[in-house]
Amino acid sequence: MNRIRILSIVFVLAILLTACAGDREESAVPSETETTLAETTLPPVEYDYPDGGYDGAAFKIMVLRTGYWGQDYDDLWVEAADGDVLNDAVYTRNMRTEERLSVAIACETSADTTAVIRKIVSAGDNACHITQDKLMLLMPLSISDHLVFFGDIPNINIGAPWYDQNAIGALSIAGKLAVIAGDIEVSDKMAIMALVFNKKIAEGLNIENPYGMVGSGSWTFDNFYNIITAATADIDGNGILDEKDRWGFIVEDFGGWMLLGSSGNKLAEKDENDKPYLTMDTERSLAALDKIMQIMYDGDGRTGHNYPAELFESMFMSDLALFSYIAFSSVIPFRGMESDFGILPMPKYDEAQKAYYSSTSPYVSRSICVPASNTEPEMTGAVIESMSRESADTVKTAYYDKLLDGKLTRDDESSEMLDLIFGNILYDIGSTFNWGDTWFMYNTFFAEKNTNFVSFYEGYRAKAQAALEETIKAFTGE
Repeated sequence: MNRIRILSIVFVLAILLTACAGDREESAVPSETETTLAETTLPPVEYDYPDGGYDGAAFKIMVLRTGYWGQDYDDLWVEAADGDVLNDAVYTRNMRTEERLSVAIACETSADTTAVIRKIVSAGDNACHITQDKLMLLMPLSISDHLVFFGDIPNINIGAPWYDQNAIGALSIAGKLAVIAGDIEVSDKMAIMALVFNKKIAEGLNIENPYGMVGSGSWTFDNFYNIITAATADIDGNGILDEKDRWGFIVEDFGGWMLLGSSGNKLAEKDENDKPYLTMDTERSLAALDKIMQIMYDGDGRTGHNYPAELFESMFMSDLALFSYIAFSSVIPFRGMESDFGILPMPKYDEAQKAYYSSTSPYVSRSICVPASNTEPEMTGAVIESMSRESADTVKTAYYDKLLDGKLTRDDESSEMLDLIFGNILYDIGSTFNWGDTWFMYNTFFAEKNTNFVSFYEGYRAKAQAALEETIKAFTGE
């Protein structure tokens, strides 16, 4: 079975591999607020395409364009084939959909698509059928009647493997879902967090093979900490560790939140009624934070506080960092790196944790929504379904096999790591809604090198709880 077929299964099975609290043995981490992803069952292999056509009707897409390097991908529409693997895959996918459903797919861009949605919904204007924007910007629209819930859109098989079941299970509230992600796009995957490691440094230090550690389950916070502290060295001999020296780990202050996610913890979990509740100060989360603070605050292992993005890249590419964090939106420059590098998932809390989780930034990851002013839900559902299904052997294949494996990774092990990373994406509804500014709270906490999270969190708790309750009320009317 080839890697792409495996990935198709992994996206559906990720929940079963990582989810049920009863199946886990988090011995070293209290299980009071065990992280769970929504349970699901395997969908049937075959789905029928929607019948009929739409007589050449225009299907209008609106996408965000920020101009920020590495985040604007033409993954929903391109004007023509041009020889680029991803571009041509998108073009082929759309042509198939246009021919099958007799529609004409068109696209417009905006620097502020959420403002566009508010404007067209207020005016009752069917100016676009679907919109793609940052997840964190779209979710507030779901509580103000600006978006259509996907349960109200016909012709969509939401349980199918071409939709990201992790996202679907994590981002609904009371069974209502306002955004989707999956094979139809690449932009949802650009925000996934992982590690890169410099093979030249690793070989020079004769450290244990990180790939082997991942495979054996020993790629943990404790072992990671031991490696990074051993790797740091005063290269210029001036007695001061700075950006001219070699570091074990270079990461921004938000790295603390990334590591929290890799331990399986979230800002919020959901109860049996699919309603969220806050989990930032549970025993389990605090136990993980103790180890994360050790990694983030040890000046002999980690650097990166207030570093510009260019410095992260230049230090890693100049053999001055053993490990660096990445989002997949920013990994492309490493293609030109002289020394070999590898890709790894973030470490686990301990060996009892069964899965390696990869957090996704809600401020980078983009999802698809349907504005409430859409007057053609049947056609909209049919086009989304067709584009999503057709992406399995076009857009998805181009992204995983050709874009990443063919140009980025330099060894078979990194390809296996990509399977692992993309198969265990951790979506956090608490981070996505950012109730009470608690997602940004973690950056402030680690930037200050604060060690008393319980006290620090008290300044956010009431506001976060009030915002969460307001969201639940908007979804349920209760």
